[in-house]
Amino acid sequence: MKNILFYLFIVIALALTIFTVIRLAKSSDTRKIDPDEIASFLTTNISYIQETPLPEACILKDIKGSKFQVKDIFKNNKLVLRFTENCCDLCISTQVQQIKETFKDKIADYAIALVSCENVRLLRLLKDKFDINFPIYLIERNDAYIFLPDALELLNVPYSFIIYNDLKPSFIFVPSMEFTNISKKIYIEQFKAICHISSSLVINPFKEQIKNFGSIPYQEEYKFHFEYSNEQREPLIIKNIKTTCGCTIVEWDKQPLLPGQKASLTVKLKPENPGAYFKKIFVYINNANPIVLGLKGFITE
Repeated sequence: MKNILFYLFIVIALALTIFTVIRLAKSSDTRKIDPDEIASFLTTNISYIQETPLPEACILKDIKGSKFQVKDIFKNNKLVLRFTENCCDLCISTQVQQIKETFKDKIADYAIALVSCENVRLLRLLKDKFDINFPIYLIERNDAYIFLPDALELLNVPYSFIIYNDLKPSFIFVPSMEFTNISKKIYIEQFKAICHISSSLVINPFKEQIKNFGSIPYQEEYKFHFEYSNEQREPLIIKNIKTTCGCTIVEWDKQPLLPGQKASLTVKLKPENPGAYFKKIFVYINNANPIVLGLKGFITE
């Protein structure tokens, strides 16, 4: 636990410094920046690892009441703006406007809104109220809870993520009204990732991001494998891998993985202490932000 808190503090501190410098250097806003606000914002956005895909047969409704299955909506990569009728109006309108400015004439092809509200009539009202010019669908709140983090849904704020062919939410981003410039940059990177333009984001190559190994005895060595594949148009290179504990060692192929190829990385684990176990593994691919993998379980004596 101490190791986790230590590395979490390091990540937040570094990110806090970077974002503060960028904002001070590039923004004309002279308002004093509250470090606690930035720390809260950053903590929110590194807290969610999602491994549950959208159920293919989940039913969505459009503004006419027509029903569609999820698999029919997400035939290509899309940015999803997620909100409910309980979210702040200004927050929703701000995110809608930023998405419209980023996606421009491609917005109908690459962006949709998933909304939970009482009925289709209210869905139409929300579309008009926020001047949403891209497809908007009604999803039952209980269905949303199946594949989206409960803690995130309970924030009652709009947020975005990308859906690829595996139907898993990727690059979940919770914007903040305090840091609109950061939100704009994130939307630009999401757009690039969706359209396969060079980006600081990459298509998540891992089939499984969290492995639950159950209960295992301590002071023995174990090996776990994370499979990945290259679904991009350019070679995939794992440049570095960092762990949050000295008891985990990662081995991987340093050679570029060509489009369409598959590989796996090996995590060697030798737990030193009994108790609950959860460690993060940060995988740095190409020039992208790290993808976070996780190992969890219980270590017995």
